[in-house]
Amino acid sequence: MLRWITTHETPSHSRQYPVDDLHVTVGRRIRAARQERRLSLAELGGEELSRSFLSLVERGQTRISLRALAIVAHRLGLPLSYFVEEPPVLRNLTEANLDHVTAAVAYSRLLYSRGELEQAFRYALWAAEVRINQGVSAVR
Repeated sequence: MLRWITTHETPSHSRQYPVDDLHVTVGRRIRAARQERRLSLAELGGEELSRSFLSLVERGQTRISLRALAIVAHRLGLPLSYFVEEPPVLRNLTEANLDHVTAAVAYSRLLYSRGELEQAFRYALWAAEVRINQGVSAVR
């Protein structure tokens, strides 16, 4: 689904730009990780990023630059790849770390609260598989 946002470049001129699903996904992942860590928008943004900007990003209503995403990722303790790659269920389970598992659980809870049960289940299942595999590896 393609959505559009309007930017107001000058008081008399505005443009519409498409916002694809990647930007919506990035915003949702930022919100889930932020809420899991119980950070406010102001705490996440610090001096560099405004609350209003982060709110727009989390709602998928604006794009986030790579520089801004790097700031967010650093403050959340997550790699940039967490926000832009395919869901971790598609990745090698032995490469997952605790931050990915924690973020996946947080995102699963957010999806569940929104009624997106299938996606919530995918993330929760992935997190459970990782934890089980970590336990099996520790026993070996």
